[in-house]
Amino acid sequence: MKNVVLKNFRNWTALIVQDDTPGRDSLARTLVNLGLVVRFALPRVTEAGEFTGVDIAFIDLDEAEGAVFDAAAAAGIPMIALVGSETPSRLGKAVRARITSHIQKPVRSSGVFTALFLAANENMRRAEITKEEATLKRRLAGRRTLVRAILTLMTRWGIDDQEAYGRLRRDAMEKRLTIEDVARAVLEPAEDEADPIDRLPDGTGGITKGPVRGLSIRGDQE
Repeated sequence: MKNVVLKNFRNWTALIVQDDTPGRDSLARTLVNLGLVVRFALPRVTEAGEFTGVDIAFIDLDEAEGAVFDAAAAAGIPMIALVGSETPSRLGKAVRARITSHIQKPVRSSGVFTALFLAANENMRRAEITKEEATLKRRLAGRRTLVRAILTLMTRWGIDDQEAYGRLRRDAMEKRLTIEDVARAVLEPAEDEADPIDRLPDGTGGITKGPVRGLSIRGDQE
């Protein structure tokens, strides 16, 4: 995970989802003074399209419907709740929406930058974690495919696991592919399945008609 801290929010676009109140205007002035561009949306009419081009959203927890939070979450932007009523039901809504920070109403200039700072950086960390999890899942899936391909080659050619892995690795290097791509080609059926004898370890057999063109896991004993 990158050890980066966001500090400058100049030219960010902030969407304030709140009814037209003096508190909304005060928040907008503070954000403009911090260099942000401010847009407004009413909490009962906001749709997913409202969050297009938005970098951060300030959402009134007392007024906004659940769909507002869902739309903001789908856009992947940090959310700051404007909290008036501290009842468990309202705060529970913030938890379910995975709010990244909050500001107590009535909004004052003090505390806005802190909320902005914490929300933006927490959202960045969450995005990094999500990306890392996706990468790990892809790697795990690739390892499973690799194991299956090794077992397939062991059965097909009567070789041990080290030899099967070595052949996959050599072919990957020659074709400039990842070893997982080569493993998938071993497992996937050919577009025009050859006679089974073509797959015997006679020095010429191999997978040459699968999804990865030019692939040739050789069956000869080297």
